[in-house]
Amino acid sequence: MRQRCATARDATGPSPGRARRLLPVRLAAGWLAGALIGGTCAGVLLGILQVTSSNPLASPWYLYRQSNFGVATGFFANSNHMASLLLVSIPFLAALGASAGERAKDMRLRTAALALVGGGLVVVVLGLFLNGSLAGYGLGLPVVLASSLMLFGARSGVVRAGVIAIGLASLVAIALLWSSPVGRGAATSVSSRQAILATGMGLIGEYGPAGSGLGTFEKVYRMAEDPARVDRYYVNHAHDDYLELAVETGLPGIILMLLFLAWWGRSAWRMLSSPAPDQFAMAGAIASWAMLLHSAVDYPLRTAAMSAAFAMCLALIIQTRRTAGRDTDLRPVRHLVVG
Repeated sequence: MRQRCATARDATGPSPGRARRLLPVRLAAGWLAGALIGGTCAGVLLGILQVTSSNPLASPWYLYRQSNFGVATGFFANSNHMASLLLVSIPFLAALGASAGERAKDMRLRTAALALVGGGLVVVVLGLFLNGSLAGYGLGLPVVLASSLMLFGARSGVVRAGVIAIGLASLVAIALLWSSPVGRGAATSVSSRQAILATGMGLIGEYGPAGSGLGTFEKVYRMAEDPARVDRYYVNHAHDDYLELAVETGLPGIILMLLFLAWWGRSAWRMLSSPAPDQFAMAGAIASWAMLLHSAVDYPLRTAAMSAAFAMCLALIIQTRRTAGRDTDLRPVRHLVVG
């Protein structure tokens, strides 16, 4: 008598062992996402107090002496950095909603969880409106499109179409932001990203492969800008972190940036191609992508809060890859024939 026995399980779903291993990871990721969203909502509430102040310049709700008064900056001095935090929270809200929809057995619990996530999204949208950042408006649509991919699961056709739409929207957003002025209403030499780029490219050629040194951009830029256009406004950053790092670190920094972007792109694509991607890892990929895009027209990662959020996103991506790599239950089905 011939008996057919399966020696490995099908890869169509996680085994109970893998589910037990993934549960602590997802719980930890859920707490991280909740903390991020909680901090974002607190920043929006502070922003409401800021914009409703009768005299923003004298308002006690602005935490810094130099700030973008009159708009909602939250716990930041720069409204663009608050906008970056708001954008980062959107994919994690979507991840919490998708996770709640999968795990909640009771329809009432599922509805309550989705309602809570929807309320958080309303708060974030309100924060973007009160923030008034062009970066928030420009990158908002691509981030929302990318976050909605988590709701379609493993439908590869939808994912591919979504990636194309997101890519086109991102290019349009970056083009619009790059052509916008740096400051708020400052028609000076520092209000043009094109002028900063031209001067920065000259600095790259001047300081060569070694670069000018970390933290020296402000000083070397002052020596290179046109003296006839110098006024009380000055450039403290390039408003393009890739350009600034290229000036300061030279060829070694450029190589490291390219290697990191290659690793990030490969990791993000592997998650999109996975039949069962982890929602929080995808949220980390989308959020880090938004910060990397924003870094092309500003410097959000130079703030401690956003660099911590970026590190959290990378940790979620790395942890998911390691968990999948240790999982031996996702092998193809094999059969042993016993005669």
